[in-house]
Amino acid sequence: MRKFALLFAAVVAFSPLASWAQDENQDVDDDGDGIEAKQEQMSLDRHWSDLQAHKEVQKIDIERQWNELNFRKEMQKIELEKARGQIRPGMQMPMGFQGGRPMDFPRHHSPCMFAMMAICMIVHVLLAIWVFQDVRKRNSGSGIWIAVVLLTGFFGALLYAIVRLGDIRASGTAA
Repeated sequence: MRKFALLFAAVVAFSPLASWAQDENQDVDDDGDGIEAKQEQMSLDRHWSDLQAHKEVQKIDIERQWNELNFRKEMQKIELEKARGQIRPGMQMPMGFQGGRPMDFPRHHSPCMFAMMAICMIVHVLLAIWVFQDVRKRNSGSGIWIAVVLLTGFFGALLYAIVRLGDIRASGTAA
């Protein structure tokens, strides 16, 4: 704004009309030239202060609009998260989520979950022991069945039983 005011003052001072008006006023009255210059300077000062005030008002208005836009943007983000169901009490957000859908991880694990895991592990081990004893009793088969049953649990034991029934039928018909 300061450059604009200086440019405006320079244009007014060096324009042909201004120099013609100054020459005419100088011819009429030499004493009036000082008063008019003071009045013009006062007018320029008032205009300059008006420009500065207008600049400050614009700056404040732009800052207010910027803050409103940021507020609206944040509110839209919150509404979008609510619409997607990402904000739930007692849930924490994972590091990354896939497909725009959150993965729900509870903040604390319930005792029931630990009990279920312990029961599953015990069942896997018991089934593996059963397969081991059966392989040893029959002196046929291999230790790979124990690993399969430990990894797959009930399904591995079921597969072992089906294969064993097939072996029993094959040995019963062959004998």
